Amino acid sequence: MNNKNSKHFLDETVQRAKIENAQREAEQIYNYNKWKDSHEKMVEHELRKRQHREPSAVKCILIGILLALAIEIIYILIINDPETLLTAFQAIKQKFGEIWEIIIDLTIPK
Repeated sequence: MNNKNSKHFLDETVQRAKIENAQREAEQIYNYNKWKDSHEKMVEHELRKRQHREPSAVKCILIGILLALAIEIIYILIINDPETLLTAFQAIKQKFGEIWEIIIDLTIPK
């Protein structure tokens, strides 16, 4: 009878060990999957952030206009003719008015 009890005890011990190992393995798999999902979300978030950093067409156009105005001003200052300066300043004033209107149109929701 002693042999039967010890055999039964060993079977239960082996079975408990297998169950514990399976639980540990399932927990490790769960933790890995949880980490992987978190990592993928972080990567997607960073990619979206990088896409938002790309300059928009409106910004590029405004920068181009401002650079053109700066070049025009420098060119006019080099020529230094009073009539040309007056005409240029009027043109610059008109361009700034157009830029201001574009900015207002872009910022006001329709």
